[in-house]
Amino acid sequence: MNTATHTFVTPAEYLAREEAAETRTEYADGVLLPMPGGTPQHSRVKVRIVYLLEAALENGDFIVYNSDIRVGVPSAHRYYYPDAVVVAGTPQLDERWQPVILLNPLLVVEVLSPSTAEHDQGRKFAGYQTIPTLCEYLRIDSEQVRVVQWVRVAAGHWQATTYQQLSDTVPLQGLPALLPVQQVYRRVQLEA
Repeated sequence: MNTATHTFVTPAEYLAREEAAETRTEYADGVLLPMPGGTPQHSRVKVRIVYLLEAALENGDFIVYNSDIRVGVPSAHRYYYPDAVVVAGTPQLDERWQPVILLNPLLVVEVLSPSTAEHDQGRKFAGYQTIPTLCEYLRIDSEQVRVVQWVRVAAGHWQATTYQQLSDTVPLQGLPALLPVQQVYRRVQLEA
């Protein structure tokens, strides 16, 4: 994502612009980050992950959101639209802005595409790591079978596990759910 030509914008300016914007942007360190359109594979994986999470968690005290919810990283003045988010219990929402800002994600899921992969794996994840309620972060590749699960194991420490086989199952931490990798990629046209 090219940010070289952007001018500095304060968090308040970003939030005010976003209320009236026709297209969504993310915000990190004073820079507006346009959200590019996704590929058919990216879209399909997003749909699958929200469906699987909702089905697995529908009887518990969890709420699943899709990419329409904005997650705030207050300590870093960053605002992102992850592809899927899970909250335990009651969502903490900053409703002063539209769209509202979710402050207490338990699980964040980003589906990688060529145009966003570097950002999703770098500064974005670094920001997410500062959210006290976040216990788990999934990065799902949309072009090949690859799910990377980051789990908070202690304050400031995260452990990664990579799943690259369709026969793998991702055991979600802190959630009564398993994600069969084959189901995540069901009817997704992957690169050969």
